[in-house]
Amino acid sequence: MLPLLSNVKQNNTIDIVTLSFGSNQGERECTILRAIKILDSLEKCKLERLSSLYETEPVGNGFSRTFINAAAVFATRMKPLKLLSFCKRLEKDFGRKGRGDRPLDIDIILYGGITVKKIELTIPHPRFRERPFVIVPMQEICPEFTIAPDNMKVIDIVADNPLSRWTRKISSRSLIDENSTLLID
Repeated sequence: MLPLLSNVKQNNTIDIVTLSFGSNQGERECTILRAIKILDSLEKCKLERLSSLYETEPVGNGFSRTFINAAAVFATRMKPLKLLSFCKRLEKDFGRKGRGDRPLDIDIILYGGITVKKIELTIPHPRFRERPFVIVPMQEICPEFTIAPDNMKVIDIVADNPLSRWTRKISSRSLIDENSTLLID
């Protein structure tokens, strides 16, 4: 599957959004894939690309286990704050209770080519450039996406930022068929 070449708005109602998924509790891989499937089942979201799964070193203190991470690109008609609200509710439904270890973490990294600066949401995500668990999966599925406000491409951000933490691909199996259908139960 070829990467999308642009994160520019497809038409007046559909935006391209890039999300980062992480889990370090429970059945990490299944949790991430189930969350992605739930988002894909929404009328206003369609999965376009899904990265491989990566095992990554936690960033910060207070974590008891490594994370499994992935990035996904969706075509959506949800506005940024509505999408954030849905993702936060989904995290809670999967058992997230706050900081530290978490069964599910979802971050909005990019929302088309726009920037958002609100108390509850900043887009592009303010720290994604220095987080290998976000940028490495993004490089796999959307290397040509441009990031506002400087219009750097994902592939250039990776080239300019040496990875300070380890990231290991654990699954390169095809998780999406040719019809962009997620292949999990």
